[in-house]
Amino acid sequence: MAMDILNMNMVNDASIYLRSLLVGDAGFIDTLAGVYRLHGDNITFNLSQGFLIENLEEKLLIKNMAVQKYGYHEQEMTEWFNHNAYDTISYYLLNSAKDATDFKFMYDWALNHSPPIYNPLRNEFRTKLIKKQLLRISLLRTLLGR
Repeated sequence: MAMDILNMNMVNDASIYLRSLLVGDAGFIDTLAGVYRLHGDNITFNLSQGFLIENLEEKLLIKNMAVQKYGYHEQEMTEWFNHNAYDTISYYLLNSAKDATDFKFMYDWALNHSPPIYNPLRNEFRTKLIKKQLLRISLLRTLLGR
């Protein structure tokens, strides 16, 4: 297949749609095609680092395919990837990251794979990490009755 779906590292709806857009024409259909339901056990709130990194690496592959095979502009695709990486990592840090190790891991990944988003991520989420840590201490104190 032209979109090389059999060699995908991460198969999810976004990656399939993005690869499809590389090889076909895009269009809009003004009809509901599906509905996502959010609940407490939803993967949205329980993403693993591994899942997230596979997702980001698949988008990086799509970015490189767009430039190398389909003639998209390098700068535009880099901006697209950086924007997607920022949104994806932000979502993880906001909803799924549990402790400082999770935050550090994602900051390090951003620094190595998408350097322009490193400082904005750290600046935005520095206080969120501190708040998470303080809430844990408060909750622990409440549970211990102190």
